[in-house]
Amino acid sequence: MNTWEYITEDATTAAGMNKRDTISFHCFNSKGAIAQLPVYEDFCHNGKFFVGAHYIYSKCENYHSKWLMAANPKKVTKWEINNAISKIFDAAVKGQECLAKKRADA
Repeated sequence: MNTWEYITEDATTAAGMNKRDTISFHCFNSKGAIAQLPVYEDFCHNGKFFVGAHYIYSKCENYHSKWLMAANPKKVTKWEINNAISKIFDAAVKGQECLAKKRADA
């Protein structure tokens, strides 16, 4: 079993971690999935706010990040956890692409 400090600060990957530690890593570590999502301030550029995009891609509004933060490791499967993590990484990539396009158009 890993320590909280290792999971949230020192670990670079969740490989080999149990369900509880995997969830904690991706929710609280700077290398985890949720940390890759844009934050609310990223949707502001030159005094404009990109309305709508933050509902899909932002760290606080993304459906899968909310699900992972609320997931009970005793009640979900490893597949469900990994699926949510995959969807979060996909949203992070799409979010960055969306922000780049919006900034270029602004």
